[in-house]
Amino acid sequence: MVVQMAKTSHARDVGQRSRILASEAKARGDLDRMNPDLNWGMGVARVVNIDYEAFTATLRTIIGTAGQYERVPVPISFPGAGMRHFFGALPEIGDMCVVGWLPQESSETGGGTKTPVILAWVLPGTSFARHWTTVASFDPDEFDMSSERAKTMTEGAHAMVRMKMRHMHPGNVLASSSQGSDLVLDEGVMLANRRGNEIRLRDQDQALVLRSLQQFHAMAGARVYAGMVQRDATFLPKTMVSDGTHWDDVNQSLDGEPFHVSDNETNEQAPRGFLSPTALLARSRLADGKSRPTILSGGALDPYVFLANGGFISETGFVVDAKHDPSGYYGGKSIYRVASDGKSNAVTAAGQRTFTEYRIEVNHTSDGILPVTEQTDLFDADRLPGSNPNADPVTPPSNVPFMEFVMGSVVGNDPYSQEGRKKYGVPLVARIFEGDMPVPRLDGADLNGGTPVGDQLASLFRMIPPVGNTESQGTFWGVNKSGQFRASIGGKPSGLSAEIAMSGSLKIGLGGGMRFISDGHLEWVTNNKSSLNISASEGSVQIYGGGPPKNNSAVGERNNGTDGGEGDLPSVDILARTSARIKAERLVAIKAGAATINAANVGITSHGDLTLDGAARVSISTDTYQMHSNGKAQESFGGPKYGMPTNMPLHERTYTPSYAGVAERVLYTLGDREEQFNAGSHKTTILIGNMTYETNLGSWTARAMASKIEIGTSGISGTAQAGSLSMTAAAGMATVSGTAGVAVVSTGGQAAIMGGAGVYFGGPITEIGSIIVSGSLEPFTGLPYSTWGIGAKSFNIGGFK
Repeated sequence: MVVQMAKTSHARDVGQRSRILASEAKARGDLDRMNPDLNWGMGVARVVNIDYEAFTATLRTIIGTAGQYERVPVPISFPGAGMRHFFGALPEIGDMCVVGWLPQESSETGGGTKTPVILAWVLPGTSFARHWTTVASFDPDEFDMSSERAKTMTEGAHAMVRMKMRHMHPGNVLASSSQGSDLVLDEGVMLANRRGNEIRLRDQDQALVLRSLQQFHAMAGARVYAGMVQRDATFLPKTMVSDGTHWDDVNQSLDGEPFHVSDNETNEQAPRGFLSPTALLARSRLADGKSRPTILSGGALDPYVFLANGGFISETGFVVDAKHDPSGYYGGKSIYRVASDGKSNAVTAAGQRTFTEYRIEVNHTSDGILPVTEQTDLFDADRLPGSNPNADPVTPPSNVPFMEFVMGSVVGNDPYSQEGRKKYGVPLVARIFEGDMPVPRLDGADLNGGTPVGDQLASLFRMIPPVGNTESQGTFWGVNKSGQFRASIGGKPSGLSAEIAMSGSLKIGLGGGMRFISDGHLEWVTNNKSSLNISASEGSVQIYGGGPPKNNSAVGERNNGTDGGEGDLPSVDILARTSARIKAERLVAIKAGAATINAANVGITSHGDLTLDGAARVSISTDTYQMHSNGKAQESFGGPKYGMPTNMPLHERTYTPSYAGVAERVLYTLGDREEQFNAGSHKTTILIGNMTYETNLGSWTARAMASKIEIGTSGISGTAQAGSLSMTAAAGMATVSGTAGVAVVSTGGQAAIMGGAGVYFGGPITEIGSIIVSGSLEPFTGLPYSTWGIGAKSFNIGGFK
């Protein structure tokens, strides 16, 4: 077929430089002689080398030529390609392809030179591929492939590869990379990488399913970080910082053998730690420590300028610290995932779990340019400062997000500002107060154990005002991992930081205390008839005023008041339109330099004790004074004042009525009265008037030492335990009269009854007389009283003995 097409073409253009002289008969004869170099059949070749820049492949023919030898690089064919469109895949070394042939000099003897053309690609054995079996063109015992140099020397000649292919069904479309990513079009759509992260348009329930360890969305003026906390903005690609090796040295061969990385020489112009970007932008390191541009310099593309602004390198071109070099690096991507201890890279720290987050950051404006972040292009160019932060620490980086919302572990994400770089990749802690002083800020946690995990923030909303107003601070609030709420609301100090209108009620339950600290006026107002209630069911309520009010009353008191000026105004002013009440179940204490109560009526009621203590004087002045005690009334007088006798008496009462009458009336409804003088006398003097003691029921007793006089319902008794009892009527008659009888008895001597005119004894004669004699008979036994030794002897009463 190929020969026939060539002959037809020659018939149309006899002036063609190359002529095909073969015929079908000649081709048939060549096939008979089994010389593949003499026929135009197809062949099979293996890819032994690839130029990924030029899209060419060096092939080693396996079938279709007389010998196996490598061909010059030929273009790689694709299913579809053109000047500006492309659809295809780059092969790998070791892949197999079906080739045809292009004649070069067909007039030469033997058929001339033929250039292979890739017609199609040959699948590996499906059995091996579906089971992902590793195959090789030699046995491991034949050649040792353990060293990197051996792998380099045998690359393209002896391949060891693990076959791979997804299972497919009729009608499916599959695109699969050698590295493991797949695009499957069946009833749905699935795009997956080799680690199982996938985007799926599922047909069954018409769902969009995204599954990945991390999600980074970069939009115009907005970013979303979701998944494990990953912070990569302070790292540079390893190839940008010299490791001291001259990788692009002119000498890239070694005695005809493949060049190995260990054969590179030391780079004197780019020592270890020196920035080494592409050759167009690189600088040469000079002996005096300075550097000079190699080809281009200056402008916005000079990495030695903008990387210095970002805090990566010094002015001399060296990296400033080890932060540029991550411990986790894979496939050209630096990875730093914040471990649960807050200071380890969970990518490389075995056994460490990673903090997680869902973070949204929004800029105030957007320039409409596609964002370039550390997760899209490995470098956060959007937020790169326009100047060196060490030289200009005041100017904030450009495109700083003015809104930030985080759920999960809140970890610093500002890699460029001086304060932000200290907290980048570090869990944040909200500080609101230092004592009673508000100092709201976000600090990095002490990773050496000084900050409990519970103090780290678990959610954060932060807004930095986009306007250039230095009086208005930012706003943030969040909840830490102990469930505690932390908030700082910005705004001008002279304005309102928060305005809240609620159609319904507000109820707040607190398990602990609550403190309001204000640098300005604090006011609680209710416009409804409902009351304002401040109560502490278990603790105390304290109201403190530190100075007079700052209003018009202070100005008036200062100008027209007393010598105290505005200091006379109350620091605490409690006003009531109707009544005001202070009620305490135990004690109400009022302490002041001076206390004044001015009211139409004053009532003090104590259900317990009522104590009035005046250190100098207590004075009560009133028209009517009443005192009532349901319990015990006690008066105690100490002194005298200053210990001086001239300040006696201790208690003095004076009645000065306008006319004669009862000045004092004392009534004891029930109860006794006792008076006791431990030392002292009781003297009562009546200049004009009477003294009367009346007892309607009971007795009256007077005692002095061992002598006593008692007057009661049974009579009047006078007893002198020591001494005599004397009753004398200096003028008049002394009468002792008794209705039932009168007895005069002397137990220790004679009883003498004497009368100047005589003595008279009189009474009726009875069996039982006034005196019992020893001879009288006892009425029960009939025996004389002398039987028992009683009765008066030798005494005759009324004719009886």
